[in-house]
Amino acid sequence: MTIRKCLENDVGEIYILLNELENTTFNLKTFTTIYLDKIVNPNNHYSVCCIDNKIVGFISLNIEYKLHHHEKVCTIEELVIHPEYRNQKIGSKLLLHGFDTAKENNCEIIELTSNIRRTKAHNFYLQHGFTNDSYKFSKKL
Repeated sequence: MTIRKCLENDVGEIYILLNELENTTFNLKTFTTIYLDKIVNPNNHYSVCCIDNKIVGFISLNIEYKLHHHEKVCTIEELVIHPEYRNQKIGSKLLLHGFDTAKENNCEIIELTSNIRRTKAHNFYLQHGFTNDSYKFSKKL
């Protein structure tokens, strides 16, 4: 099992994982355009976990200064494990990789949002030291 930085040609496997995460089917062309733009942005840190050269997990981090923190904040944008590889500590390894990346980039805090229906994910984050101290509000436009 290895964790490495995402490459351009990983887009297809990551596309499948993100469709799984969001329970949808994104437009592949649009997804690819966004992905290729994001992986070259120095504020974004995208990594995959591979087993036998197969991508089985993905984490995306965004690191930037926030006015309301006065320091750099690391936001976990996505964390997903292929369903066949869950409960094998891959999520924990990617999360620890995220912690290390945040520390290396002098972040004050690491944070994320998680859909209200993902109760297993909520327990996973609580077990890894996160606190549930805010609400996220959204409005479709």
